[in-house]
Formats: sequence, C-alpha cells, structure tokens
Amino acid sequence: MSTAKSTPQDLLDEGFRPEQFGSPATWASTYLGDLVAEAGRWVEAQLGAAVYGAVSSDTYAFDCCVKAEVQYASMVLWRRRAKFMDGAAQVGLESTAYLDRREMLAHAEDARQNAIYWLGEAARALGVDPPAISAGGGISVGYTETGRFPQTSTGPLNA
Repeated sequence: MSTAKSTPQDLLDEGFRPEQFGSPATWASTYLGDLVAEAGRWVEAQLGAAVYGAVSSDTYAFDCCVKAEVQYASMVLWRRRAKFMDGAAQVGLESTAYLDRREMLAHAEDARQNAIYWLGEAARALGVDPPAISAGGGISVGYTETGRFPQTSTGPLNA
C-alpha cells in the first residue's frame, strides 16, 4: 500500500470546513487523514499498486492522481454533509432542507464523475489502459410490439 498522493490540506483548499460536519475534534488529522488514505487506496486499486507506487511527484500523472483522490474524497464529504443535514433538518423541521440535500447529492455525483475523469487522465499519462468504471452497473431490457394484429399481452416481456 502506497501513501496517498493528496493531503488533508488539498481538501481544506476545496472549501470543506469542520463546521459543516458538526465540528469533529480531530477534523484535519484523523477525519480528513483517514479520508485521504481511503481515496488513495481507491486510486491505487484502480491503477494497480505497482503503477500507482511508481508515480513521481513532478509529473502530470501525479497531479491527476491528486485530483482524482481529492474528487473522490469530495464525493464522500458531500454525502456525509447531506447526511449531517438530514439529522439537523429532522430536529429543526426545516421544510426546504430536501432542496439543500438534493443539491449536496448532486455535488457528490459531480465529484464522482470528476474523480473518474482524473483517474482516466492519470492512467493515460502513465501509459496504461484507463479502468472501466461506469456510471451504473445495471441492465436494461425492453421490447416493442408492433403489427396489424392486436396487442397480445399488456404485461412486461409478454409474460
């Protein structure tokens, strides 16, 4: 396991503050430090340990790894922020809190997409195939029934 390329300061530079999460006592050291380590493990798992460990700090690939880690951590922090606000909204009975929550979750999805983009940039800069991370893993099935005859089934897939 290599050390994460990003630092807690990178997340502070993104604008996250302890007050947004109930002011945890160990905000910068433990709270953000653990999250940065998790983000580093995610990028390392996607690129491969040998490739990730070989990235030197004065390269474009390093910058891309840092951005991927920061965006991954931002996704987690936006989700945590939404959960924190859910608890506060229930206590305060705020009627518009769902709008704030929806925006926070949209920011989290944007950060996830950015993390995937920067991960792909890092992979390309390192000369390896970008990992196949898709927005969804589900399957979609459908059918179309046409012709001059009446519809034989109103249920899905002619069941």
